[in-house]
Amino acid sequence: MLKDLPLSEHIHQHCNESMERALLAERHPLWARSCPELKDIDFIRLGLLRCISVVDSGRHFLQANEQIYGQLLPHSTYFKSLKSHRRTSMLEAFEQQSYHLHSETLLSQGIDYLKESPELDEYTIEAADGHFIDHACHTEKNSKGKVYAAGGIYALNLRSGLLRFLCLVTSGTQRHQEIPVLRDHIEKQNKGNNSSQKHLYVYDKTVTDFVWWDRQKRHANYMISMLKENSIATLVESIPFDSRHEIRQQQAQKRDRFVNPLFFQARISRISSYTIRAVQNAIITGMSLQCFMSSLVARLVSRPQLIGEH
Repeated sequence: MLKDLPLSEHIHQHCNESMERALLAERHPLWARSCPELKDIDFIRLGLLRCISVVDSGRHFLQANEQIYGQLLPHSTYFKSLKSHRRTSMLEAFEQQSYHLHSETLLSQGIDYLKESPELDEYTIEAADGHFIDHACHTEKNSKGKVYAAGGIYALNLRSGLLRFLCLVTSGTQRHQEIPVLRDHIEKQNKGNNSSQKHLYVYDKTVTDFVWWDRQKRHANYMISMLKENSIATLVESIPFDSRHEIRQQQAQKRDRFVNPLFFQARISRISSYTIRAVQNAIITGMSLQCFMSSLVARLVSRPQLIGEH
């Protein structure tokens, strides 16, 4: 039975299916190549294992991979593969198909946090922001001998709750700003996007550029953000209302207004740190999917029932 398979095997099957879809998505993928020393699917598996391993460096990871998992991999082969532009292109194609697979799974389970707003059905809605971490110890210094925090822009799909890496801002060698990188990413996306799907980005105030976003309308790209204080012609204050009052929408309609539909949406489920660590441990120990899910269910705590008003 599928539930008896180790969790790592389920992930391996997902990776294989994503790779097959990536190869079929293009007629002649330029990134497709046979590498007997380190196959692409094994490179992806090692990357996932590296992310969940509690190690201090790449060399530490290779040592653990050999001594714990019994898989010997030459240092030069592994570290050269990390710098390969071909493998970067392969990962981009793979990630797109993996993301689509997860989206299809969630949709089949009825997960749609925006289903109460059918007017948004034609939009892909993502809340994006930059995230930076300390640079790697081997990061090359720039001409002034400096290194910076490394990071990129991540996007949360407000319909499915899936988080994905959107684009790289900097590896740490040079200092770059988020917004120019985001614009370049969207412009590149415009050239290869033949879909009729509209795209709505939710970002902080730094993304505001009326002229540039006005041009993006022709590509069906839109943006939501907070207004800057110097962009407001008239001071407008929020009108307080009781969010628990069921007939507040009717009162707003009587005044020829409406309540923001986001007030009625269910919150996106957040995965706890415990669950993430449990996934890591289940992969490392070879625990089956059924045992893993049973261990999580055993820790579930029922929500306290809210006492209604009388």
